[in-house]
Amino acid sequence: MYGPDAVSETTLVHRHLAQLPEDSVVMADAGFGTFMVAHAASGAGHAFVFRMTKQRFGALTKQAELIESGDGIRTWSHTWRPTPKVRKAHPDLPPDASLEVRLHEVVINTNLTLLLVTDLPDAAVALSELYAHRVDVEVDIRNLKVVLDAENIRARSVDTFHKELLGSVVSYNLVNQFRRQAAELISEPPRRMSFKRVWTTYRQFLLPKMYTDAASWREQYGVALHYAMLDKLPQRPGRSFDREVYPRRPKSNQFKKRKRKPKPD
Repeated sequence: MYGPDAVSETTLVHRHLAQLPEDSVVMADAGFGTFMVAHAASGAGHAFVFRMTKQRFGALTKQAELIESGDGIRTWSHTWRPTPKVRKAHPDLPPDASLEVRLHEVVINTNLTLLLVTDLPDAAVALSELYAHRVDVEVDIRNLKVVLDAENIRARSVDTFHKELLGSVVSYNLVNQFRRQAAELISEPPRRMSFKRVWTTYRQFLLPKMYTDAASWREQYGVALHYAMLDKLPQRPGRSFDREVYPRRPKSNQFKKRKRKPKPD
């Protein structure tokens, strides 16, 4: 983070696109809703659905063709080209660099309007429903970082850091498999089960004691699954409340500001 090779998050995205399975759909929040990230995703053979800032979205719709307008939904067709500023920052872009995209404005409620850019032909409602699943990713990251405390790695060497991080990932996958089995027993989707409560059940019933034979382990594992079946998240249909911003969660460590690299003469 503070070393000489530190780069931005968008640069990291470019590096990791090649690791995605073929024909993936890349979803990202407004911070990544830029031409360069979209161009990189398309060049790697992936489709994209990006949220955009109001300023970027408005600049594109001024040049785009409105092709659909309905109840809380508007869609534009547009040939997205890099601005002169983007070309100056990325001189390696080919002269004919462009993307055929659709811009979707979807009013979710009075406090939330999705501004999406995509190269997929799907309707605005379908894409807004797809984008809604991005919150699942955020929850998964939170479970790994907060519930399993993977954000507090105290290693002092690179090798030990990798061991602790991979150990946390193995634990996360193990708890997820345990959660899937518990959900299957009651015919519920796995995300209906609370990850934190399932992890607490696993820890209380299976970790305190060392089992020396397979029969004892299977018996205790069955008991743990029985209790994990009760770890469902509550259903609260019909609730109506104003959207609120949760206060930022206090971090256990304070990051120092990274020094900017000197500009070349």
